Amino acid sequence: MSVCSNVTTPATCPERRTGDDSTRRLGEPFTVRVGTVGHGIALASLVLIPSEVWLWPVVPLYAFGAGTLFPALASLVSRATDEDSQGSVLGGSQVVGGSGRVIGPLWAGWVFHHVGVRTPFGIGAAVLGIAFLLALRIPPPRRQHAPAVTCSEEVVGTPAAAADWGATFV
Repeated sequence: MSVCSNVTTPATCPERRTGDDSTRRLGEPFTVRVGTVGHGIALASLVLIPSEVWLWPVVPLYAFGAGTLFPALASLVSRATDEDSQGSVLGGSQVVGGSGRVIGPLWAGWVFHHVGVRTPFGIGAAVLGIAFLLALRIPPPRRQHAPAVTCSEEVVGTPAAAADWGATFV
């Protein structure tokens, strides 16, 4: 039973597989800045790499930057809005992001073909540089995070019940 729990808990507990805890500790503004820098360095590296072998270190950096930036940005937007308008503001944010994921590759494909192979990556890095400068101006959030709920509390309800529930399997 213990082996099954050790294997399945990370797969089923959101706080174990997301950066939620680190975002709580470091704060959204800092996490957005780190993600912007990682994402921008990866795009700038794609302009400068001499061969495909260099994609091995660059692609994980790109994934780290995107995986750090976008969830923290959504969290920051959520916390910066009133509770009554969070849904519409987050929906608008998703619309803008989705539109960018459609228009951006179309535009980058045209630039790739007509201007140069590395140009779209350089422009993307420059845009992320501007985004980083803007991220430096992000004020601290107004609202504090709700207390974290552990997976065991999520399953059984209360910390005391979680302790009793876990003790039955030891």
